Amino acid sequence: GDVQHYTREVESAFRTMWRRWCAGKASVPSGDRQRAQELVERGVSAEESGSAGQALQYYRQAIEADAGFAPAHMNLGIALQAARDLGGAIACYQRAIELDAGYAAAHYNLAMVRLGLGEYAQAEAGFRAALKLRDAFPEAHVGLADALEALGREADALDALNTAIGQREGYVGALFNASVLLRKMGRLGEAQARLSQIPDDHPEYPFALVASASMMPDQGRAAEAEELFHRALELRPDYHEGYSNLLFVLNYHPDRSAEDIFASYRDFDDRYARPLRSEWRPHLNDRQTGRRLRVGYVSPDFCRHPCRHFIE
Repeated sequence: GDVQHYTREVESAFRTMWRRWCAGKASVPSGDRQRAQELVERGVSAEESGSAGQALQYYRQAIEADAGFAPAHMNLGIALQAARDLGGAIACYQRAIELDAGYAAAHYNLAMVRLGLGEYAQAEAGFRAALKLRDAFPEAHVGLADALEALGREADALDALNTAIGQREGYVGALFNASVLLRKMGRLGEAQARLSQIPDDHPEYPFALVASASMMPDQGRAAEAEELFHRALELRPDYHEGYSNLLFVLNYHPDRSAEDIFASYRDFDDRYARPLRSEWRPHLNDRQTGRRLRVGYVSPDFCRHPCRHFIE
């Protein structure tokens, strides 16, 4: 998904810009419409300050002032979606579209909810409706790609992502998604090429390094992968997921001894586990001697590990 690697600061800034665009979509005549517009603006400001409940009240008051003001329904839908009231959000977006069939953002938001609910065909239709109204809409192309991939149409999804990247230079979310999809399709070189388009001064650059390095063992490039992991960790020393991926790759390194690999595991423990030991909870298990032990092993690595073929 598009939101997987964005920082909270970037996401918050984009959400603010998006809300203000939605709020100002319609013209502002005098009377009830102007009152409704003012209430929507108050709602946006309330949400920016963290007062979600107050924002909901402002949006509902805006609808009371002018039930035909589509941006009021739109912003109420956004607030309800943030509060996980998806049914309420859907109703608001649908009402906004009824009032203004040309409201591309409302079609997009409705499609995003459908996508999250796994209603992929309806999501595709919604994204295409938004793009018919406004083709230069890279977020909608990314959402369309997610829906198409879920429907098993990977080539079409890649086309949509490429369109998004063409419309917005340096669109990091689309570049990441394209790399993930290309890797899934077995096109590792192209996946890494997309990641290489992320600028080295971008906050997401360390994640791009790790994503690229994670593909290299499959290309017989474990030594290069190790270098990229270390570069990423120099930029983000707290990136424990990146170090975890490094440990996995070291097990496939042709020139690393078992002692070298174990030393890296101990370093990981010193960096990330030791500071948390004061928070460990005591074990409440039965310590009776001679009792039967039940041992479980859970690992996401089994998704591609050869050992999965022997697990029943």
